[in-house]
Amino acid sequence: MKFSTKLSILLTGVILLITITITLSVYSLNIRHIEKQTIKNMEFEATHIMGVIDKMLFERLSDIKILASDFVIKSRDSSPDLITKRLLEYRNQYKYYASLSFFNLDRIRVADTAGLHLGKKHDVVRWSIDTIEKNRVSAAADIRIAEELKIPVAYFASPVKDFKGEPLGVVVAGMSVEKIFDIIRTSRHTFGKDVEIDLVNRDGLLLFSNHNRENMYKLKLDSIESYKRSMAGETYGSGRDYHRQPRREYLYVFAREQGYFDFKGNNWTLIFHIPIKVAYRFAADLRSKTIIFMLPVAFFSLIIGLFFARAFSKALVSLRDKSLVIGSGNFDANIEIDRRDELGDLAGAFNEMVNSLKETTVSKKELEKIVEFRTSEIAVINERLSRELKERELIENELRSTNKELKDTHFACLNIMSDLDDLNKTLEKRVENEVEQRRMKEQLLVQQSKMAAMGEMIGAIAHQWKQPLNAIGMIIQDVQDAYEFGEFDKEYLDKSVDDTMEQISFMSNTINDFRDFFKPEKEIAPFEINSAIRDVINLLYAQIKKSNIDILFDCVYDGEKKQLFKTNGIGGICICKPELIVRGFPNEFKQAILNIITNARDAIIKRLHEGLMKDNESGIISIELSANGKSVVLAIRDNGGGISKEISGKIFDPYITSKGKEGTGIGLYMSKLIIEKNMKGRLYAENIDNGAVFIIELQQCDEEPVLI
Repeated sequence: MKFSTKLSILLTGVILLITITITLSVYSLNIRHIEKQTIKNMEFEATHIMGVIDKMLFERLSDIKILASDFVIKSRDSSPDLITKRLLEYRNQYKYYASLSFFNLDRIRVADTAGLHLGKKHDVVRWSIDTIEKNRVSAAADIRIAEELKIPVAYFASPVKDFKGEPLGVVVAGMSVEKIFDIIRTSRHTFGKDVEIDLVNRDGLLLFSNHNRENMYKLKLDSIESYKRSMAGETYGSGRDYHRQPRREYLYVFAREQGYFDFKGNNWTLIFHIPIKVAYRFAADLRSKTIIFMLPVAFFSLIIGLFFARAFSKALVSLRDKSLVIGSGNFDANIEIDRRDELGDLAGAFNEMVNSLKETTVSKKELEKIVEFRTSEIAVINERLSRELKERELIENELRSTNKELKDTHFACLNIMSDLDDLNKTLEKRVENEVEQRRMKEQLLVQQSKMAAMGEMIGAIAHQWKQPLNAIGMIIQDVQDAYEFGEFDKEYLDKSVDDTMEQISFMSNTINDFRDFFKPEKEIAPFEINSAIRDVINLLYAQIKKSNIDILFDCVYDGEKKQLFKTNGIGGICICKPELIVRGFPNEFKQAILNIITNARDAIIKRLHEGLMKDNESGIISIELSANGKSVVLAIRDNGGGISKEISGKIFDPYITSKGKEGTGIGLYMSKLIIEKNMKGRLYAENIDNGAVFIIELQQCDEEPVLI
């Protein structure tokens, strides 16, 4: 076999080996990357869909609670027609529900928006057990074919209590499950229609399927691996499944229901399945494209290699032939090789030898010596040529290895750029969704904080009204006694009326303060901080005094301390002049102060009940307002035992409370949000002897204050 043929076969094998290696490497790398990215995307999609479903169920849970607290629904005097009318109004307002019904405690249907089965006793079902027997709200725990509507319905039910808190009945809302399934159907999936989606309840019953609708509400999937892992406590997960029909290999991802705020969920599980062939089709396409790209590259590399192999072997053949001619004694033959390498040097050496032989007549013996010398030179040159050829081969191998590494790096960069493009496409939407979710959570926290503050205020009003109500009762009894003893005249009547109107005016002012406290504010305005603090103290004063707690309010203006709070027997009044003016939302500021004072009151009451106070020690809440230049500092101190080390670093975080089940954990969070975000101030807390101090720092302004 010719040397050129051997060299050509060697180059062909090397090029094919490089092509196959690159193709397999690219395919293997992409298989692992695609499987990891597919599982990550499907886990995110499944978790997101379950979150949207939980949010919708939470909203429906809130609707049924609102309906159960409706004035007409909870009134024992409401007729069935009046209840039906109110149910129709709710159904027209909330378009989610297919029907709304009201049952008494014997499960007899009293009212219904569709007018079906009135007066008939309903069977014992999941929602009746939850509401009547267990006295709790049922949210989509009962899903079945409604006998009156002939469609799958998710039931939401809430116990109804009358104005005395006694059980009255149950209000039930039926929502078509299509509302839930629309969330799944309208969600965008990475692989579109190739994804098989199943939604199962805690018992493994198939609630929804986009590929097996005929077995919905019939088939149980409690034997599949994803369901077992979900019921074992895993929030989400993934794996491979070989037990589906027709028998194919699948990737699966599942996400278990986590609930939304105070809605704990029903332990549903959402399961995604996608065939392995579908998941890897992108890698297969890339492999085909790589082969198509590498074939022309390999072909041209082979052509170039054959060209250089042929040129190299041609020069060697020419050198061999001319050497044979010269060896036969023909010194007129010249070797014509125009190359600037070792072969060119060898050809030049042969030509010089031939010219020397032609110009010199020598004996055969000397000729043999000369030939021997030249032959040794040729051997040296050949050895040098072989050595340089080996070095060139090593350099070529290193170049091929470097070229392979560069190609691998190129493909890795392409994959990274593709991932970055995908991330950039979805990042803006994900940021918008996260911002919207945070805004909704913040609004819910604000509403919860206002409701908690409203509860405190209602309790304060009850205490505020107790004394004037007792006074009015005393006046009425005195009027009766005056009439019986003949002391009732016009002067006595006028005095009694004036005293009564004074008490009623005080009660009216209390209600006005309560109303103004929760009046919504749209714009930041300057207000008098002293009066705002006074309003909060007046509302809470009766409650605090009843708990044997003293409250003090002092002012320090430019280092001069003044006692600026005194009591008038009913509440407190602030006589601080001039008043300090700051910018913000007055009612939000009052809410922040109310949260801090009520926390101090609760801490002192707890310490009193646990017997931790000394014999001669009483509860004290001290409020000090100081001004120095443009700075305003409000310090609220108490002797309630201070902040525990466990929560001292996170008392302003949401849902952190030291009151156990009685606390919401949002009061101080909302107070910090109001002071630092809305009023551009600072709120922080420190422990002091036997208690804690909450400090608020604000800036004065010179604008005209609004009335609060």
